[in-house]
Amino acid sequence: MNSFLRNTYQYFYIFTIFFFVILLVNAINGQSIDYQLYLCAGCGIVAVAVHAWCYVRRRAALTNNTEPSLDTEETLVLLEEALTALGCQPTTHKSDGKIVVAYQGENLLFDVHGNNVRIVDYTWRQVDKNDPDFSAKLMAVNYANCAFLTKLTFERLDDDNIGISTYLDFVLHSGIKRLDLFLSMAMQNLLHSHRILDETYLAMMSANGRTNNDTRRPVGFATADENTNNNCKPEGEQSEDNGGATESNEVKAESSMRRPVGFATSEEGNIV
Repeated sequence: MNSFLRNTYQYFYIFTIFFFVILLVNAINGQSIDYQLYLCAGCGIVAVAVHAWCYVRRRAALTNNTEPSLDTEETLVLLEEALTALGCQPTTHKSDGKIVVAYQGENLLFDVHGNNVRIVDYTWRQVDKNDPDFSAKLMAVNYANCAFLTKLTFERLDDDNIGISTYLDFVLHSGIKRLDLFLSMAMQNLLHSHRILDETYLAMMSANGRTNNDTRRPVGFATADENTNNNCKPEGEQSEDNGGATESNEVKAESSMRRPVGFATSEEGNIV
């Protein structure tokens, strides 16, 4: 019904423009313009009245829930108006129920079914299957999904690459008072997911590094063995006999008995 009314006032707008052009031509030629004036005014009044009626019904459906759901075409109109208010230039494909818009360097797709909307940022990153950290990067996608509003997915692009996409689902309802601000927040969250995935991956790599710190060393710092090596001492203090080696071993033994400040040993932890 809403689509029929919308098409009706669009046709009447066209008729109004058509009769107005005929009216001007006849007026210039000095011919009678009585009936053209009536037709032009009548079509214009009908077009404005039907347009206003459609607008009132659309707003009432959002604010008062007078309809169980909006149809796809009506949702597309609301989204297009909100995106235009944000300064975007949306491209609407009414036959498919989709809107494509460029936002901060990304091409976002709005997939509309009734009043259900999905915003998708398709394949914003590719991962090579030959990457040594390929499994870890896919695992980071799962961890990021547990900690953020949007959802990340990965799909096979070809034999060697996996694409990562982000999507966000929502229902257009009366609780959304400012649709333009809501869409701005939703699209910002889609782009924010890029950074969330990177931070999740770095956190995983950092955790793996801490668990395997026996094979790693801090860059720019000498190890305990290097600190006790005679080659690190001034020439005058280097030992020339086994006594130096004994002293070095004693230093190692003493350092092994030290414990971190603020942490109890296993024996102290068992004391009640």
